[in-house]
This record gives sequence, C-alpha cells and structure tokens, in this order.
Amino acid sequence: MILSYEDFYEEMWDYISGKVVDDHYFFQNEDMMRAITKDVYDIYCIEDACIHPKYYGRVVESFFFNLFAAQKETKEQDYNRYEFE
Repeated sequence: MILSYEDFYEEMWDYISGKVVDDHYFFQNEDMMRAITKDVYDIYCIEDACIHPKYYGRVVESFFFNLFAAQKETKEQDYNRYEFE
C-alpha cells in the first residue's frame, strides 16, 4: 500500500535525526524541505517497491549530514548517524 504524501512526509522525517537537521534549519528552509520530500515521495510512488519511508529518510539524512560537513556548518559532535534510534 502506498502512503499518502502527508503520511510519507511524517514518517520519513521521523527517521531524520534532529542532530543532523535541527528544527531551526528545517523551518528556515521549509520550502526546500518540502521540495526534497516531494521528489523522494515521487520516487517512492514510481518505484512501487514497498520500501519503508525510513530508508528514504536515511538517504536524506545522509545527504544533509554530508552537505553540512562539506560546508563546515556543523560543530564537532559525538553523533553517529548510523546508530539507529
């Protein structure tokens, strides 16, 4: 069963750590977050492979983790993004 966009949005972002994308950044860039989520949702619908939204969330989290690391906008922290919560 394919989730609605709203359900997918909620589920996917539940799996993206606030230590990677905090609320402040999220809400400052909400249009971008919605655009990224919509693109990922479109892939989720096209693929129709029943891949759980958490895996898409992990890919998006990885994108932001590496983006922020490359931009050196993140502080050094004891956060292992591969340790599932």
